[in-house]
Amino acid sequence: GLAAAALNAMVAVQVFLGAFTYGYIYTSWLKRRTWLNIVIGGLAGSFAALAGSAAVDPTLPAVAWVFAAALFFWTPPHFWSLAYYNKRDYERAGIPMLPNLLPDRVMAGVILAHTVVLVALTLLPPLLATGWLYGVCAVIGGAHFIKTSATFVRSPTRANAYANFHASLWQLGLLLAGAIGSGLVADWFAVYAMRRDSFNRRQMPRRWPHLLLPGLLALAGAIPSAVADPIDPDEAFRLSQAAVGRTIGDYRFTDQDKRPLDLAALRGRPLIVSYIYTSCAFVCPTLTMSLARSVEM
Repeated sequence: GLAAAALNAMVAVQVFLGAFTYGYIYTSWLKRRTWLNIVIGGLAGSFAALAGSAAVDPTLPAVAWVFAAALFFWTPPHFWSLAYYNKRDYERAGIPMLPNLLPDRVMAGVILAHTVVLVALTLLPPLLATGWLYGVCAVIGGAHFIKTSATFVRSPTRANAYANFHASLWQLGLLLAGAIGSGLVADWFAVYAMRRDSFNRRQMPRRWPHLLLPGLLALAGAIPSAVADPIDPDEAFRLSQAAVGRTIGDYRFTDQDKRPLDLAALRGRPLIVSYIYTSCAFVCPTLTMSLARSVEM
């Protein structure tokens, strides 16, 4: 309702479809039932792109649909690379992901196939018409993503999987930065032309705004993840097990009601103190499973 009132009905429809796909279809229904979870769930990102475009033009031109299709094909190789890196975590948590179901080299080949289709979509004429800067970024990011995917096929290791995951982030970041930059460059030249030749601004090509809003949002989320260092889950688990049974000193905490709480006051009673650090953008399966077992005990 708010999106429709502030923008238009098409934005509201796309926002609803994206939230419904991610919150219910993917998270509640598909995530623990089928390896197609992330494939179908990837539609949520496509709806977000369409919502951003609809804010500019509710008719949703060809450039919006092509970009939404590119995002749909970007999601599987992005998440399957990360799923391979965290393969044991997904197996322990009982979440069906493609790396747990196919031989390593076959799975890497599926990732490469998706990457090739993705890059081909990003180079279709409706998107290339966005501007030359977009074209340069799309070629560089796409070539790098295909290169790391091919390396992963030749040698399906955790290190190469993580490198491919990083490549997916840089590819999307370059794609969005190119689209946004092309728009800014186009506007600058248009303003210059108007001042020089009294050009009618309404005649300007307006393809680039359909990528601006979704581009800014996705770019803000992609860059921090792309530069983050990987955390080895096996090493983290080993360190946590090594700490079991060690004596600790007294600590002073503040509870949920802002009251001071000394560790000494709880002596003799069961107590779990968890200092959690994770680079995951989602709930950590291994951590959730460990906490659930602790509660059951």
